[in-house]
Amino acid sequence: MNIKKKLKIIIPAVILALGIILIITGLAKGALNDYKKTLDLSPFEAKLPVGNTYNLDIDISLANINVICSNDVSDFSIVADDVTKDFIQYTTTNNTLKLRYETQKWYQTIFLPGYRNNIGTINIYVPAALNLKDVEIKSGYGEMNISYLTAERIFIECNGEDNHIKNLTCQYAEINNNGGNVNGMNINAANADLNLISDTAVFSNFTTQSLVLNNDGDLKLSGMITGSSTFKSDGGDVNVTLYGNKSDYGFTAIEGDVSVNGKEAAPDDNAQYVFEIIGDIEFNIK
Repeated sequence: MNIKKKLKIIIPAVILALGIILIITGLAKGALNDYKKTLDLSPFEAKLPVGNTYNLDIDISLANINVICSNDVSDFSIVADDVTKDFIQYTTTNNTLKLRYETQKWYQTIFLPGYRNNIGTINIYVPAALNLKDVEIKSGYGEMNISYLTAERIFIECNGEDNHIKNLTCQYAEINNNGGNVNGMNINAANADLNLISDTAVFSNFTTQSLVLNNDGDLKLSGMITGSSTFKSDGGDVNVTLYGNKSDYGFTAIEGDVSVNGKEAAPDDNAQYVFEIIGDIEFNIK
Protein backbone atom coordinates (compact mmCIF):
# COMPACT_ATOMS: atom_id res chain seq x y z
CA MET A 1 0.00 0.00 0.00
CA ASN A 2 1.51 3.35 -1.05
CA ILE A 3 1.65 6.48 1.13
CA LYS A 4 -1.35 8.17 -0.55
CA LYS A 5 -3.60 5.21 0.12
CA LYS A 6 -2.43 5.06 3.75
CA LEU A 7 -3.17 8.76 4.22
CA LYS A 8 -6.67 8.29 2.76
CA ILE A 9 -7.36 5.82 5.57
CA ILE A 10 -5.49 7.53 8.42
CA ILE A 11 -6.76 11.10 7.95
CA PRO A 12 -10.51 10.26 8.08
CA ALA A 13 -9.88 8.02 11.10
CA VAL A 14 -8.09 10.83 12.94
CA ILE A 15 -10.85 13.31 12.08
CA LEU A 16 -13.48 10.84 13.28
CA ALA A 17 -11.61 10.26 16.56
CA LEU A 18 -11.27 14.01 17.17
CA GLY A 19 -14.96 14.46 16.47
CA ILE A 20 -15.88 11.76 18.98
CA ILE A 21 -13.61 13.37 21.61
CA LEU A 22 -15.22 16.79 21.05
CA ILE A 23 -18.72 15.30 21.31
CA ILE A 24 -17.88 13.46 24.54
CA THR A 25 -16.28 16.61 26.00
CA GLY A 26 -19.35 18.66 25.13
CA LEU A 27 -21.69 16.10 26.63
CA ALA A 28 -19.59 15.92 29.79
CA LYS A 29 -19.63 19.69 30.21
CA GLY A 30 -23.36 19.77 29.63
CA ALA A 31 -23.92 16.94 32.09
CA LEU A 32 -21.75 18.68 34.66
CA ASN A 33 -23.72 21.90 34.32
CA ASP A 34 -27.00 19.99 34.64
CA TYR A 35 -25.59 18.16 37.66
CA LYS A 36 -24.69 21.46 39.34
CA LYS A 37 -28.11 22.92 38.57
CA THR A 38 -29.85 19.86 39.98
CA LEU A 39 -27.92 20.08 43.24
CA ASP A 40 -28.23 23.89 43.33
CA LEU A 41 -24.72 24.30 44.72
CA SER A 42 -24.16 27.65 46.40
CA PRO A 43 -22.52 29.34 49.41
CA PHE A 44 -24.25 29.14 52.78
CA GLU A 45 -23.84 30.99 56.07
CA ALA A 46 -25.62 30.80 59.42
CA LYS A 47 -24.99 32.01 62.96
CA LEU A 48 -26.51 30.41 66.03
CA PRO A 49 -26.42 31.87 69.55
CA VAL A 50 -24.61 29.68 72.05
CA GLY A 51 -27.30 29.96 74.73
CA ASN A 52 -27.20 26.87 76.95
CA THR A 53 -25.55 24.67 74.33
CA TYR A 54 -22.62 22.55 75.49
CA ASN A 55 -22.79 19.48 73.20
CA LEU A 56 -21.94 19.12 69.51
CA ASP A 57 -23.43 16.46 67.23
CA ILE A 58 -22.08 16.84 63.69
CA ASP A 59 -22.56 14.40 60.80
CA ILE A 60 -21.36 15.47 57.35
CA SER A 61 -21.79 12.76 54.73
CA LEU A 62 -20.83 14.51 51.49
CA ALA A 63 -18.48 17.46 51.99
CA ASN A 64 -15.13 18.48 53.39
CA ILE A 65 -15.49 19.50 57.03
CA ASN A 66 -13.49 21.91 59.18
CA VAL A 67 -14.31 22.22 62.89
CA ILE A 68 -12.40 25.07 64.49
CA CYS A 69 -12.50 26.53 67.99
CA SER A 70 -11.74 30.23 67.76
CA ASN A 71 -11.42 33.26 70.02
CA ASP A 72 -12.75 35.37 67.15
CA VAL A 73 -16.35 34.15 67.43
CA SER A 74 -18.90 34.41 70.24
CA ASP A 75 -21.63 32.41 68.48
CA PHE A 76 -21.64 29.20 66.48
CA SER A 77 -20.90 30.02 62.86
CA ILE A 78 -21.47 27.81 59.81
CA VAL A 79 -19.79 28.95 56.59
CA ALA A 80 -20.00 26.68 53.55
CA ASP A 81 -19.16 26.73 49.84
CA ASP A 82 -20.55 24.62 46.97
CA VAL A 83 -23.23 22.96 49.07
CA THR A 84 -26.91 22.20 48.56
CA LYS A 85 -28.88 24.22 51.08
CA ASP A 86 -31.69 21.66 51.16
CA PHE A 87 -29.23 19.07 52.50
CA ILE A 88 -28.24 21.21 55.51
CA GLN A 89 -30.19 20.73 58.72
CA TYR A 90 -29.22 22.29 62.03
CA THR A 91 -30.86 22.83 65.40
CA THR A 92 -29.88 23.87 68.91
CA THR A 93 -32.10 21.85 71.23
CA ASN A 94 -31.51 19.84 74.41
CA ASN A 95 -28.25 21.71 74.99
CA THR A 96 -26.90 20.32 71.70
CA LEU A 97 -25.93 21.86 68.38
CA LYS A 98 -26.98 19.23 65.86
CA LEU A 99 -25.75 19.65 62.29
CA ARG A 100 -26.44 17.33 59.38
CA TYR A 101 -25.46 17.47 55.73
CA GLU A 102 -26.94 14.44 54.01
CA THR A 103 -28.19 13.63 50.53
CA GLN A 104 -31.86 12.82 50.15
CA LYS A 105 -31.79 10.64 47.01
CA TRP A 106 -29.42 7.86 46.02
CA TYR A 107 -28.46 9.50 42.70
CA GLN A 108 -27.30 12.63 44.50
CA THR A 109 -24.25 10.73 45.76
CA ILE A 110 -23.05 9.90 42.24
CA PHE A 111 -20.04 11.93 41.08
CA LEU A 112 -19.35 12.74 37.46
CA PRO A 113 -15.80 12.12 36.22
CA GLY A 114 -13.59 15.07 37.11
CA TYR A 115 -16.09 16.49 39.59
CA ARG A 116 -15.36 14.23 42.54
CA ASN A 117 -12.61 16.54 43.83
CA ASN A 118 -14.90 19.56 43.80
CA ILE A 119 -17.26 18.60 46.61
CA GLY A 120 -18.23 21.40 48.94
CA THR A 121 -16.65 22.51 52.19
CA ILE A 122 -18.41 23.20 55.48
CA ASN A 123 -16.65 25.23 58.17
CA ILE A 124 -18.01 25.14 61.73
CA TYR A 125 -16.59 27.77 64.08
CA VAL A 126 -17.02 27.17 67.81
CA PRO A 127 -16.36 29.80 70.51
CA ALA A 128 -13.14 28.84 72.29
CA ALA A 129 -14.50 29.98 75.65
CA LEU A 130 -17.39 27.50 75.51
CA ASN A 131 -17.25 24.66 78.06
CA LEU A 132 -18.15 21.66 75.93
CA LYS A 133 -19.20 18.31 77.36
CA ASP A 134 -19.90 15.75 74.61
CA VAL A 135 -18.62 16.31 71.08
CA GLU A 136 -19.46 13.87 68.27
CA ILE A 137 -18.10 14.48 64.79
CA LYS A 138 -18.62 12.10 61.87
CA SER A 139 -17.44 12.53 58.31
CA GLY A 140 -18.32 10.62 55.16
CA TYR A 141 -16.74 11.45 51.80
CA GLY A 142 -14.33 14.35 51.96
CA GLU A 143 -11.53 15.63 54.13
CA MET A 144 -11.83 16.37 57.84
CA ASN A 145 -9.93 18.99 59.82
CA ILE A 146 -10.48 19.43 63.57
CA SER A 147 -8.40 21.83 65.62
CA TYR A 148 -8.23 23.48 69.04
CA LEU A 149 -11.11 21.55 70.57
CA THR A 150 -11.59 21.15 74.33
CA ALA A 151 -14.40 19.06 75.85
CA GLU A 152 -15.09 16.41 78.44
CA ARG A 153 -15.60 13.66 75.85
CA ILE A 154 -14.77 13.70 72.15
CA PHE A 155 -15.92 11.07 69.64
CA ILE A 156 -14.59 11.26 66.07
CA GLU A 157 -15.42 8.98 63.14
CA CYS A 158 -13.53 9.25 59.86
CA ASN A 159 -14.75 7.49 56.73
CA GLY A 160 -12.76 8.84 53.83
CA GLU A 161 -10.02 11.01 52.36
CA ASP A 162 -7.42 12.64 54.62
CA ASN A 163 -8.23 13.47 58.23
CA HIS A 164 -6.29 15.97 60.33
CA ILE A 165 -6.90 16.18 64.08
CA LYS A 166 -4.80 18.49 66.20
CA ASN A 167 -4.77 20.25 69.55
CA LEU A 168 -7.47 18.26 71.37
CA THR A 169 -7.88 18.29 75.15
CA CYS A 170 -10.43 16.06 76.90
CA GLN A 171 -11.08 13.50 79.59
CA TYR A 172 -11.94 10.82 77.02
CA ALA A 173 -11.25 10.59 73.30
CA GLU A 174 -12.46 7.97 70.85
CA ILE A 175 -11.19 8.09 67.29
CA ASN A 176 -12.56 5.61 64.76
CA ASN A 177 -10.99 5.55 61.32
CA ASN A 178 -12.87 3.47 58.76
CA GLY A 179 -11.13 4.87 55.70
CA GLY A 180 -8.50 7.33 54.58
CA ASN A 181 -5.40 8.56 56.34
CA VAL A 182 -5.32 10.08 59.82
CA ASN A 183 -2.83 12.63 61.04
CA GLY A 184 -3.17 13.54 64.72
CA MET A 185 -1.03 15.97 66.68
CA ASN A 186 -1.08 17.37 70.22
CA ILE A 187 -3.88 15.18 71.57
CA ASN A 188 -4.21 15.13 75.35
CA ALA A 189 -6.82 12.74 76.75
CA ALA A 190 -6.95 11.14 80.18
CA ASN A 191 -8.29 7.98 78.51
CA ALA A 192 -8.36 7.17 74.82
CA ASP A 193 -9.60 4.55 72.37
CA LEU A 194 -8.13 4.35 68.88
CA ASN A 195 -9.86 2.08 66.36
CA LEU A 196 -7.90 2.38 63.14
CA ILE A 197 -8.84 0.43 60.04
CA SER A 198 -7.18 0.87 56.63
CA ASP A 199 -4.54 3.17 55.24
CA THR A 200 -2.03 5.08 57.38
CA ALA A 201 -2.31 6.78 60.78
CA VAL A 202 0.27 9.06 62.38
CA PHE A 203 -0.11 10.50 65.89
CA SER A 204 2.54 12.76 67.38
CA ASN A 205 2.69 14.24 70.88
CA PHE A 206 -0.14 11.94 72.00
CA THR A 207 -0.59 12.07 75.78
CA THR A 208 -2.87 9.79 77.79
CA GLN A 209 -3.06 7.83 81.02
CA SER A 210 -4.63 4.79 79.36
CA LEU A 211 -4.89 3.75 75.72
CA VAL A 212 -6.91 0.98 74.08
CA LEU A 213 -5.69 0.45 70.52
CA ASN A 214 -7.31 -1.69 67.84
CA ASN A 215 -5.33 -1.35 64.65
CA ASP A 216 -5.39 -2.75 61.12
CA GLY A 217 -3.04 -0.63 59.05
CA ASP A 218 0.23 1.24 59.24
CA LEU A 219 0.59 3.28 62.44
CA LYS A 220 3.21 5.58 63.91
CA LEU A 221 2.46 6.91 67.38
CA SER A 222 4.68 8.99 69.63
CA GLY A 223 4.02 10.58 73.00
CA MET A 224 3.54 9.76 76.67
CA ILE A 225 1.34 6.96 78.02
CA THR A 226 1.38 7.02 81.81
CA GLY A 227 -0.87 4.09 82.59
CA SER A 228 -1.62 0.48 81.74
CA SER A 229 -2.86 0.01 78.19
CA THR A 230 -3.95 -2.57 75.63
CA PHE A 231 -2.62 -2.79 72.09
CA LYS A 232 -4.05 -5.03 69.38
CA SER A 233 -2.78 -5.02 65.82
CA ASP A 234 -4.20 -7.26 63.10
CA GLY A 235 -1.92 -6.00 60.36
CA GLY A 236 0.36 -3.28 59.09
CA ASP A 237 3.57 -1.83 60.45
CA VAL A 238 3.12 -0.44 63.97
CA ASN A 239 5.79 1.71 65.56
CA VAL A 240 5.26 3.34 68.98
CA THR A 241 7.71 5.82 70.49
CA LEU A 242 7.29 6.53 74.21
CA TYR A 243 8.99 9.29 76.17
CA GLY A 244 9.88 8.23 79.72
CA ASN A 245 11.93 5.74 81.70
CA LYS A 246 12.27 2.29 80.18
CA SER A 247 12.02 0.73 83.66
CA ASP A 248 8.50 2.13 84.07
CA TYR A 249 7.10 -0.04 81.27
CA GLY A 250 6.32 -3.73 81.21
CA PHE A 251 5.10 -5.58 78.12
CA THR A 252 3.02 -8.74 78.12
CA ALA A 253 2.96 -10.27 74.65
CA ILE A 254 -0.19 -12.39 74.53
CA GLU A 255 0.36 -13.04 70.84
CA GLY A 256 2.79 -11.75 68.24
CA ASP A 257 6.29 -10.32 68.18
CA VAL A 258 6.94 -7.35 70.47
CA SER A 259 10.25 -5.51 70.52
CA VAL A 260 11.49 -2.71 72.78
CA ASN A 261 14.42 -0.62 71.57
CA GLY A 262 15.27 -3.31 69.05
CA LYS A 263 15.18 -6.25 71.47
CA GLU A 264 12.51 -8.82 72.25
CA ALA A 265 10.26 -7.52 75.02
CA ALA A 266 10.54 -9.30 78.36
CA PRO A 267 7.41 -9.49 80.55
CA ASP A 268 7.48 -7.44 83.74
CA ASP A 269 4.24 -7.48 85.70
CA ASN A 270 5.82 -5.36 88.42
CA ALA A 271 6.40 -2.39 86.15
CA GLN A 272 4.50 0.80 86.83
CA TYR A 273 2.74 0.67 83.47
CA VAL A 274 1.89 -2.72 81.99
CA PHE A 275 0.96 -3.04 78.32
CA GLU A 276 -0.91 -6.09 77.02
CA ILE A 277 -0.01 -6.74 73.39
CA ILE A 278 -1.66 -8.77 70.65
CA GLY A 279 0.13 -8.54 67.32
CA ASP A 280 3.48 -7.40 65.99
CA ILE A 281 4.46 -4.03 67.47
CA GLU A 282 7.78 -2.21 67.76
CA PHE A 283 8.29 0.06 70.78
CA ASN A 284 11.02 2.62 71.26
CA ILE A 285 11.45 4.29 74.65
CA LYS A 286 13.41 7.53 74.86
